[in-house]
Amino acid sequence: MSSPIPQPDGADDRILICDLAFEGPHGCFEHERRNGCRFVVDLELHLDTRAAAESDRLRDTIDYGAVAEVVLEIGTGASVFLVERLADRMAQRLLAQFPIRAVSLTLKKLDPPVPGKPQAVGIRIHRTRG
Repeated sequence: MSSPIPQPDGADDRILICDLAFEGPHGCFEHERRNGCRFVVDLELHLDTRAAAESDRLRDTIDYGAVAEVVLEIGTGASVFLVERLADRMAQRLLAQFPIRAVSLTLKKLDPPVPGKPQAVGIRIHRTRG
């Protein structure tokens, strides 16, 4: 799946992966990096799915499992301080590894150590190829 899927007529379909959960060693506080924090990711992968719709073959689209593995590898891997950096790492790797035009990604950190005890804090980013 290294060559981009053709984009005739400007089709902009989106594959969705919702509520992908993991624990990772990320945060500004040492105890967050030591003990880990819970995160949830939502993804929108922008591509043309017409070839897959016609062929009904996985090779003509994106393997959701492979995408999830990449996101989980990054999310459970090397520690970063900011959700901004973690989200960007995920998006850049997905763009490099899969034949997509763009990715929209929402990353939420659950139960953050923030006054007022919000359920989550996070970031929503959109990155495009090239």
